[in-house]
Amino acid sequence: MKVILLHLVLMTALGGIVLLLPVTVLAQPAAFEAGKLPNGIQILYQLEPEIRFTSVVFFFKGGQSLEKTDQAGLTYLTTRLMAEITDEDRLNQLVSAGANLTAGGRSDFSFIHLECQSQDLEKVLSLVVAGLKNPLFSGLRTDAVRKTLRLESEKEAHRLLDSALICLRQRLFPDSPYRFSLYGTEASLKSISKKEIAELYSQLVDPSRFLVLVVSDLEKETVFNLLTRYLSWVKKTESVSRSASPMVNDQSQKKNLQSESDCQPYRGPAGAAVVLGFKVPGQLSEILPAAFILEKI
Repeated sequence: MKVILLHLVLMTALGGIVLLLPVTVLAQPAAFEAGKLPNGIQILYQLEPEIRFTSVVFFFKGGQSLEKTDQAGLTYLTTRLMAEITDEDRLNQLVSAGANLTAGGRSDFSFIHLECQSQDLEKVLSLVVAGLKNPLFSGLRTDAVRKTLRLESEKEAHRLLDSALICLRQRLFPDSPYRFSLYGTEASLKSISKKEIAELYSQLVDPSRFLVLVVSDLEKETVFNLLTRYLSWVKKTESVSRSASPMVNDQSQKKNLQSESDCQPYRGPAGAAVVLGFKVPGQLSEILPAAFILEKI
């Protein structure tokens, strides 16, 4: 019989512990066709003939699970840098095409999302992939993104639910990178080096971690031909794969981690939130359907 670990945390603005209730958003039915590019990148394609718009999402598997415990925010930082349009001419072309470009991360993946009119897909794809292929990890550029992450972290600390969820994760995963905010900490953002960013980048742009999702009115063959052309440079890397940090055994390190894992201070308006969290053994890809049903029950 499998054991479910149950954690309940209560947090208030007056100094107690906090906890939150996650909200589940139900997706509309989708019928994706799966395929692969010649270099092994997985593609999920859905035809929407009534629209004249195309949405492309580059998914990179791993997320926070690829970070060491002193590298909180590395995945989010790296993915944001990969999405940056550093050339002014390319940026102007992207704006003139009316394209929308965003980037972000989650616990187990990060992403770059572009949307544009279908007639401009090739142009927009070429502009975005140019930056993805040769991202700029300069000090000035990295410092600018670090500043953005600090601002996001500050806003997160003023949202009761977000602060409580981080507190819950710190209780569920005390010795894991999952316990940190996606945006990292002040200390970790300062310590992340250009070398670490470059190493993670080489891990993410690998066919084993790279997945592309496309929703468009363009025919499948057209979309696959474009992706084959502009992503042909993505090749299997020989670098050692990264994995989540092992559980900490050294007592002094464990003591330091414990002090860092105190609930993130909540600095917003007075209030309270209650969240029930449970950890189910197994890999997410294997347990997600059952875990989802369990949550609803």
